Amino acid sequence: MARPGVTVTEAPLPRVVANPSRSGSFGGFLGTALRGPTVPTLVTSWSDFVARFGGFGNLIINTNAVAVTLPDALYQYFNNGGGPAYVARVLPTSAGTADVTIGTLDFVAISPGEWGNGITVEVEVDTLPTDTFTVSVKEKRRNIDVVVERFRSLSMDKSDPRNVEQIINSTTIGSQFVTVTQADEVPLVTGDSQPLDGGSDGTAEVTAVEYGAAFDSFDELDANFVFNLPGIADVSSVLAKIEGPDGRQDSLLIVDTDENQTPDMDGATLPTSSYAAVYYPWIYIGDPAPDAPRGGIKKVPPGASVAGMILRTDASRGVFKAPAGVASSLTGAVANERRLTNTELDTLAGTNINVIRPVPGSGITVMGARTRTAGSTSQYISVRRTLNFVKKRAMEVSRFALFEPNTPSLWEQLRVANGAFLSELWQIGGLAGLEFSQAYYVKCDGENNTAQTIANGEVHVEIGVAPVFPAEFVVIRVGQFEADASVVVSEEF
Repeated sequence: MARPGVTVTEAPLPRVVANPSRSGSFGGFLGTALRGPTVPTLVTSWSDFVARFGGFGNLIINTNAVAVTLPDALYQYFNNGGGPAYVARVLPTSAGTADVTIGTLDFVAISPGEWGNGITVEVEVDTLPTDTFTVSVKEKRRNIDVVVERFRSLSMDKSDPRNVEQIINSTTIGSQFVTVTQADEVPLVTGDSQPLDGGSDGTAEVTAVEYGAAFDSFDELDANFVFNLPGIADVSSVLAKIEGPDGRQDSLLIVDTDENQTPDMDGATLPTSSYAAVYYPWIYIGDPAPDAPRGGIKKVPPGASVAGMILRTDASRGVFKAPAGVASSLTGAVANERRLTNTELDTLAGTNINVIRPVPGSGITVMGARTRTAGSTSQYISVRRTLNFVKKRAMEVSRFALFEPNTPSLWEQLRVANGAFLSELWQIGGLAGLEFSQAYYVKCDGENNTAQTIANGEVHVEIGVAPVFPAEFVVIRVGQFEADASVVVSEEF
């Protein structure tokens, strides 16, 4: 610079990465509901869930043996601080979809199930102009047909912007209850009102195989999840799709035991995986159904409450904080299913089952933070989820390298990009070590990128991290002593 002034130059800078204190995880639920989509659907609140999947018996009541599990689960999840979640409704293969034909219009319920039999569609020809009509969708609530949607000034002309198919089938402004198909463009002459018919929840209970098939639709979602199958202890078909070299390897499955399960787990078939955590026993909550008696309670599986608490902990502390302890009480829980003796508590802890129990001053609290893999560093939920988080973030920040020239310059960029988010994770307490060299390393150089790997079109990045471990046991030594005398009594507790 030859003279005083402000000089601007260009230089390549490290890529900016998001603050790693946010886990970026979503809730993931598979279960039965009165209605709703059978593919993963994002819900952001309890009211959003009710609008899409129905609430506590606000539609016609199921007449078969399939229990409705999702409303209780999502209520607990959001009540315990859970954030956005993806929900998929699971049905037996024998379920049927309700429909009705009015004139030249075929109306079909937007999803299978008996709920569709409680929907009525009314078509009314407009007075002026006479070539348009109005479609009203009614939902049966407490045996009363209530109009929940109304679409005005519809046309049978397929070139008209108000064409009946374009409006009702729209993903943005369309119906949340039915879809429609018009057979031809013949104008409607008279109006009519007809209930949908033929909907069925199936003739059998939902099986583990059907849960596994429903879980396949989550493959399209590139995110870390905290999954729960409300009240289902046999999760083998889903867990196989989460762990292992061909699984997601980015999520945690919260497993419920069976109702009335004994502490010795007699007859229980529980998973053994670092991607699964089991919680016991079931809990009692205040009955949230609008027609429940005042002060009524109901027994529910704890998994959904735990999933909400885990994501609440992510938001307040980070993915590296073990979701257990006196700050991890379950909101809305008033009691647990059974009182546990000290011997039973020791037995459950020894089998890596996380106990839910009352803690004075904290309420019904989670007092366990282990996965179902004993004897390894991944036996802690916080360690497993930290590794999941690191894998996910490394994939995200390294995506820019696809199809770039495989040269030392690219290796340097990869080291910088991955080192940046690992450094932030260490600075907020997510990794161990007094110095960054003790907390993590990123290796991407000529040693692990040989001529052969380059010829194969591969870039190899090696990341090592030192996760933090939870303080499961606090050992306090109390001794009695006198001045100028040795210890007389020493106790540990």
